[in-house]
Amino acid sequence: MNLKLSIKNLKLIKDLELELSGSNVYVVSGQNEVGKSTVLQAISSLFKAKNDTPIPVSHDKEEATVIGIIETADGGTYSITMEAKKDGKIKFTMVSEKGVKTNSVTTIREVFQYQDFTAEEFVAWGSTADGRKKQTEIFLKCLEQSAQKLYNELSEKEKIAFDRRTPLISNILHYKKKISDLNMTDEELQLMEEDIEAISEEITVTKHEYLSISTSEAQRKALMDQMIEVDNSYLVIKESYEEQLISIDQQINNLKELKLQKSDELDGLTQRYDKKVQEIDDAIEKMGEPLPTDIITDKYNQAIEMEKMIASVQYKYEDFSNTGKLLNAIEQEKSDLDIEVEDYRQQKKLLIKNNPILKDIQIEDDAIVVVQGEQLLPLHDNQISQSRQMLIAARILLKLNPKLPILLVGRGESFDKNKMHELVQLAEENNAIIMIEKVIDQGALRIDALIEE
Repeated sequence: MNLKLSIKNLKLIKDLELELSGSNVYVVSGQNEVGKSTVLQAISSLFKAKNDTPIPVSHDKEEATVIGIIETADGGTYSITMEAKKDGKIKFTMVSEKGVKTNSVTTIREVFQYQDFTAEEFVAWGSTADGRKKQTEIFLKCLEQSAQKLYNELSEKEKIAFDRRTPLISNILHYKKKISDLNMTDEELQLMEEDIEAISEEITVTKHEYLSISTSEAQRKALMDQMIEVDNSYLVIKESYEEQLISIDQQINNLKELKLQKSDELDGLTQRYDKKVQEIDDAIEKMGEPLPTDIITDKYNQAIEMEKMIASVQYKYEDFSNTGKLLNAIEQEKSDLDIEVEDYRQQKKLLIKNNPILKDIQIEDDAIVVVQGEQLLPLHDNQISQSRQMLIAARILLKLNPKLPILLVGRGESFDKNKMHELVQLAEENNAIIMIEKVIDQGALRIDALIEE
């Protein structure tokens, strides 16, 4: 691959002719403000069909031109021209080897598909989450189209599952707080987990038993009162008869027959009294021994308290139980989505593993990571030197567009001899033109092929 470049009246560069060939590293050097960046921007502008140079025309000229004749890696030859006017108008023209001419920037971009960033800029994106996402998207463009399509489909499914999972997390926290706020005691939980119907039935029996015994006691008391009343009545009548008997004794001579009559009446009364007393004794005996009042009263009071507790806790427990069931369902749904999200991520990792772009580069959590022994380090990790990061970026960018392997690295101050050697090897492996910028304290603009000792 070869590139001939002609630059006239572009910013600080009045007239510059370059011929660059593939498999070479070119060092663009010079002190500040001699046109190093202008040269690199001129190359980038041609293949992007987009001017990146503010005020491109030299201050004392009316027009600036950049002409490039490029022989691409697939053997095609193109001439591209950028014409910049003093009034700010920019025009791009491309002519193919077959003589087809176009001024369409869209067509030029489609032909070259050139990236609009340097390796240094690619590395700098790693400092933000959006930048790392952008790095990953560019890296994945190196995959075959079918693999890219499958990766994007898996990413979309992962996003759908992830988005479904996100509200579940806040719902779980909400329902856990609700359960905590319900503040069910261990005693309340134990009560609700037992057979409430059986307990309620036992309470009813206890209450009935208490009321039955209370009624029996009332009946017993009524019978005792009745016995007292009979006793009193008997004593009054007896006393009356005794008084009458005394009177009769005094009049015995005259009242013997009356005495006998009254004696018979008294005997009859005594018999009726004995019979009534026996009936009451039989009724009391039939009732059996009474339960101790304090025991049945305590049992009754406990039943009443339990009934109150069930009434007060049952509604709260229903809310507690329903919330717990809902929480379990949501946690299960989240767990299923966790598995689904992880499954899609594993499928994506396997896809990259089965379609390796670079042997020591992987995708982990949608970010580029570098395989370093047993470690997986993010590309922006400070354990990876800046020069190595830029070399990795350079390898990715050359994979990205094999048709036009022209790579603008950026500033090269961090490259030592070993890293420069790796850069040369990269240029040779890809038949690439690699350009790196270096600032020196003194000296005019120089563009030199790197020759290793």
